Amino acid sequence: MEDIPLKHKSILYTTIREGLTNSIKHSKCSQININIGVSDKIHLSIKDNGLGCKSIIKGNGLKGIEERVNKVNGHIDYKTKEGQGFEISVKLPLES
Repeated sequence: MEDIPLKHKSILYTTIREGLTNSIKHSKCSQININIGVSDKIHLSIKDNGLGCKSIIKGNGLKGIEERVNKVNGHIDYKTKEGQGFEISVKLPLES
């Protein structure tokens, strides 16, 4: 993790914070899994086992995550189904 640019570490931290906040506030989950991996890219997954939703309404938190990820040419994806939780997946390039 020492080779990860400081900007990327900040993005990971704020994304995890926002993901946890959303899961606790909205999902009524009993479990949240956070996975970080580094290969050719930095991979972050935040997944809860909460309510999920039919459609995603992006508030300031999710919009902020997207703006930060897009600034470093990263990719973000959301996965959810009603009754099957919510997942945020982020991929960041190793170079800024």
